[in-house]
Amino acid sequence: MPATAVSVRLIDRGCPCSVPAVGTTSEVESDPAVTENSFVAPIDSRRRSTWVIAWLIALLMCAASVVLYQMKYPNISPIDEFAHIDYAAKLSEGSLVGRGYRFGTIVMREFACRRLDASEISFEVPACNAPEASLRPEVYPENGYNVAFIHPPTYYVVAALGGSVAQRFDRSFVAGARLANLAWIVAFVTMMAIACRWLRASPTVFVASCVVCVANPASLHALGTVNPDAAGLFAGVSALVGYLGWKRSNRLWWLLLAVVPVAIKSTHGLATGVVLLLLAADLFEGWSRQRTSAGGAPTPGDTTWRPVSIVAGGSAVVALAVLAVQRAQASAPVSVIDQFRRFHVDSLPLDSLLANVAAIPPLVGYTPLGLKNSWVSLAVVVLSLALGAAALAAIGLPGRQVEHEFLRRLGLSTLVTMLLAGPALIVMNFVLSEIYVAVPLRYLISLLPLMAIVTIAVFDRSRPIRWAWSGLVTSGWLIMVITIGSAVTLSVTTPP
Repeated sequence: MPATAVSVRLIDRGCPCSVPAVGTTSEVESDPAVTENSFVAPIDSRRRSTWVIAWLIALLMCAASVVLYQMKYPNISPIDEFAHIDYAAKLSEGSLVGRGYRFGTIVMREFACRRLDASEISFEVPACNAPEASLRPEVYPENGYNVAFIHPPTYYVVAALGGSVAQRFDRSFVAGARLANLAWIVAFVTMMAIACRWLRASPTVFVASCVVCVANPASLHALGTVNPDAAGLFAGVSALVGYLGWKRSNRLWWLLLAVVPVAIKSTHGLATGVVLLLLAADLFEGWSRQRTSAGGAPTPGDTTWRPVSIVAGGSAVVALAVLAVQRAQASAPVSVIDQFRRFHVDSLPLDSLLANVAAIPPLVGYTPLGLKNSWVSLAVVVLSLALGAAALAAIGLPGRQVEHEFLRRLGLSTLVTMLLAGPALIVMNFVLSEIYVAVPLRYLISLLPLMAIVTIAVFDRSRPIRWAWSGLVTSGWLIMVITIGSAVTLSVTTPP
């Protein structure tokens, strides 16, 4: 094999062969069987313009719905947005947030002017034009203590940049920080395009997969506010691209993308867990193949733990680094924070773990009053059923191509991760902080793009199915956009 060629093990169980990586000599092109049966096959450059158009359509549809949501949602979200705003604001001033840090002037002023979107919660905060001396942290939620210190600063760097730029143009810091979420949309759509092209999906299904991930109440609220969940879609698909990049080139550095979710938010690490399951399956398959062909255990080098070690070890290093920074930055004990006292428990009963098992697409989250209508509910139910049924079908249907066999494995890994996610996160919170918090579906947002990609095996099987799915997703998008656009405001309360 030439020096520029790299040996790549195919996912197809019946084809333990090696092919040159993309960009090498024409060995792949000269072998029709390899080109037809492998997702490492080169991509026809004649379709590049079609994919560019598809990328633009997906980006415009996703960005338009998010910007419209931001325009119609002026209030502060009760999903701890005040803490996330303060984290980004402090970063824009050059400081990290630690345990015991209290709200700064920027978030207190924004909170006073925008007010909290929650009719059942009332805070007697100062007026919007109150003098700075009257802005006291103790009258704000959580007595003014920032509870977002548990997250890495990755997401907040982008939000801080957006907020700082907005302030230079005499705009609101919050408006700029929210608008910075468009960077995560661009990154998400780009990564989805890479994954879908590598898996030889059609541009039509690619667009539908992107739009269904964004145009739903859970994702729109995350992307329409300052919240690290906004980076969840990118985190999920970036982990998959890292795995596919490694499979295509055998270059281990690709797998560092699978560590990215952990560096953004701990719950996004669920996508990293999916990649670890895929790597474990590869390891077991290689071991089984070698044992079957050689009649004994594989020799060193035939089956390597290096990919698993890179992803697992890299994730552990990032997590430990975040914990170390948290402890170094701490200025007060956990007991001063109301939220930790409210959720403190001495033990975890078994029923609390079982009650948090979920296996439905995370399309539902916090829904502001303006989105609560029968059409939106119908769209969410239909899309959830379609996604869930297609994902299960992709696992059960026989694969006609190597890509479909891989998607079946990805579907199984994603389903297992979804089932274990709730209990795993409950245990993690208890071990780290001795608290019990029911796991909302939005914590699974990083798994949504993986589920959408799994459904390629079903929705891309024929043109009628492809266009039916695209029409269904477009209808859901139109319902969301029309509902948001026709509302005076999506919030419960109206800013003064």
